[in-house]
Amino acid sequence: MKFLHWVGKTHNGYQPFNHEHFSKRIWTDLRDLFPQTYACILMPNHFHIISPELGVKETKDKLHSLSSQIGQNTRFYDMEPKIWLPLPLPNIIPDSKHLERQIRYVHLNPCRSDLTSEPLSWKWSTHLDYLGLVKNPWCNLKELRSKGRNFSAEFFHLFVSNDPTAQIGGTSFPKSVKRAQWMTKVSCETLHEALDLKARIMKCDLNRTNQSILSRLEISRSSLKRFIKHQESSQDISTLEYHLGDERLRKGR
Repeated sequence: MKFLHWVGKTHNGYQPFNHEHFSKRIWTDLRDLFPQTYACILMPNHFHIISPELGVKETKDKLHSLSSQIGQNTRFYDMEPKIWLPLPLPNIIPDSKHLERQIRYVHLNPCRSDLTSEPLSWKWSTHLDYLGLVKNPWCNLKELRSKGRNFSAEFFHLFVSNDPTAQIGGTSFPKSVKRAQWMTKVSCETLHEALDLKARIMKCDLNRTNQSILSRLEISRSSLKRFIKHQESSQDISTLEYHLGDERLRKGR
């Protein structure tokens, strides 16, 4: 099976992806346009995305849709539409072995550009999705395993980070603060007990929820209310435990 590596770049180093809201909108649109994806990253002045191989007509249609979507969003945020170079046809990735290398290449882009020394610290990257560190992940290891090696989350992170642009020997897997540890440190008004014990949610006074916890997780009380209201699984709690336990991680998408 073959795969496609798409790249979009700007003129003269213009950096639209330093704009948080623009990045979020493009990320959402890319996800809608490429529901099955093996890697994606937004850099300050370009993006990468790896998709399954498409037919000739479908590739051209996808390229047109992608160009149109980027142009619309650029105008929506009052940016100059001509900042973008014409989108080229995607490069072909011949097999699963090259796919793994290209995924690592994409996820290490911020490290090669000296924007960070740790792939875990880059928010707009599917590296976090593969490790289960965001809600509703875009990519997953099950799909990747069907194309090649039997990756675990720990081995996948080691495979990506074991590179001179990050750290020879790899960087450590994220640390999780387990409930047994934080339950002894927080009051019943905190985010953690509200998530862990859903029966208490209506009794929690969100106006008194521990502000330092919210700040550390970079979420507002209004988003907390929505999060609790729609909480459906222990995966939400697990994700928050990792974000609280490891300072390299940013807020999940």
